[in-house]
Amino acid sequence: PSASAKPKLTANRKIELVEAQLNAPTTLQCPVQGYPVPLQ
Repeated sequence: PSASAKPKLTANRKIELVEAQLNAPTTLQCPVQGYPVPLQ
């Protein structure tokens, strides 16, 4: 059961991190601007 709780916490933390980045458009724009534009 302990091993099962470990990955659950990690997944929860990942979601919180993604939500935090989504809530911060300025932080998201920084890496996006630095990223090279892919050829479409």
